[in-house]
Amino acid sequence: FKKIYIILIMLVLLSQASLVLAISDDINVNQGVVGESVCNVNKICETYRNEDSLNCPTDCPSSGVVIPTPPPPPPPPPVAPEEVIPPVEKPAEQPKPTIIEKIQEVLEPLIPKIFKQTPPKVVSIEVPAEKVAPEGESSIFEGKWELLPSEAIGEIDLTPISKEIETMVKKFPGLETVFKEIGFSQITDIKKLETVELVLPGLAERSGLEQAIPIAEMSLEAKQQLPSEVVFVRAGGESIDFNTTLIVSKNGELQQKISTISGKTLQLAVKSDEPVESIKGSVDFKSTASLSSTFCRIEDFSFSHFLSSLFFINPVFAVTQKESAGVEEKNEFEYTDPDKDGIYMAEIKAPTIQGKYEITTVMNFKDPKLGDRKIKLITVIDPEGYVYERKSKREIRIPEANVAIYWLNPKTNQYELWPAKQYNQKNPQITDVRGTYAFLVPKGFYYLKVEAPKYLVYEGKPFQVKAGSGVHINVELKTKYQWLKIFDWKVILLIIVIVLALYALYINGKKRKIVE
Repeated sequence: FKKIYIILIMLVLLSQASLVLAISDDINVNQGVVGESVCNVNKICETYRNEDSLNCPTDCPSSGVVIPTPPPPPPPPPVAPEEVIPPVEKPAEQPKPTIIEKIQEVLEPLIPKIFKQTPPKVVSIEVPAEKVAPEGESSIFEGKWELLPSEAIGEIDLTPISKEIETMVKKFPGLETVFKEIGFSQITDIKKLETVELVLPGLAERSGLEQAIPIAEMSLEAKQQLPSEVVFVRAGGESIDFNTTLIVSKNGELQQKISTISGKTLQLAVKSDEPVESIKGSVDFKSTASLSSTFCRIEDFSFSHFLSSLFFINPVFAVTQKESAGVEEKNEFEYTDPDKDGIYMAEIKAPTIQGKYEITTVMNFKDPKLGDRKIKLITVIDPEGYVYERKSKREIRIPEANVAIYWLNPKTNQYELWPAKQYNQKNPQITDVRGTYAFLVPKGFYYLKVEAPKYLVYEGKPFQVKAGSGVHINVELKTKYQWLKIFDWKVILLIIVIVLALYALYINGKKRKIVE
């Protein structure tokens, strides 16, 4: 419809242009007829062109209408001299519209509003009379222009370090030493901390204890050393402490972050020096991760297994788990203090969906002047480790694999099976249909050992865990007869062809010898 409308407008333009040209031609012809001179006997004529009177030229043709010469008028009586009035300037005549302007006036109502350009709005700012300097006077060059207010300027807040960072340094004195070593002394040095991960000590280390024990069994002196309004995270029945990573943003804000394994139980602890009405928390979902690996059973690679594996193929068919994450999008809980020692505890279960979450703790003080204190803790849910076999370019998960973790006993200086029961876990673990496993261990030295039927035994290299964290290493197993996989039907067919070719050459050589 727009194209048809544009074509109609073009036709109207052409018709109006031709009409205007025809009118202009008629005007020129009429001007030529009317322009003929009308002369009298004394070669004087009056020509009427556009209501203007002009003198006729001397060679005026005699074909015009002759007007008789009127008799001379009588002499006028003497008139008293009058005041000379200066001539009034006539207003300048505005130019006549051109043909193009006439066409625009004709076509103006035919053009739709959407094609018309709206002129920009001009906003006029009225300047008060007292603000405008009179002509010839300028206070700029006289030294009277006040660039700064006459009243005193207050002190400018140039705090060398933000209050939040300063408060954290008081609660963890070790940070002050770190800041001095890296040269962080003022807020302009914040860029030095953007790429640095500062690890805060766990609850036991901050209390001066050698190993993690339940808070109920801690001494009063150890409890007093805990800083207030800081959330500590533990696991395994309060036997494993998480070391919190401190992240400094560009604007100087502090963010605390921990990493854990999906589905594990976490214990949160926070101390309050002031009486509180309640301490509540919530787990808010922030972002999720997509599956990046494949799994299927290895006994039979049937068509049904192929269809099921389409949902887990690398990375083109990765599926973002939006629906599952929505169920665990927010989970609220409340802290309690049963022994009235000022340390409030809460137990939550980590989300099963890998991704980023935010644990928010709100302390509601009884004193209204203190308001509410909000503490945020970013929690990254890592995926579980898995056992797999590599086939072509895919990873095939191995179920029913026995995964055991060994730790270096500092007393015997020997590697032993890690006592997982003390930490409310199992060791060894049997992988499920997804081939997954996970261990949440305290700091120390460990190594993994994996066994599965028809596969070679895997024994990994020792690794160190500096803080309580999850062990979720992906382990690749090799089959016992791995070299037999080289001989598939293509290789066997190629070998048969080569053998037959060699045999044919051998027979031909024998026949030549016999003929010779």
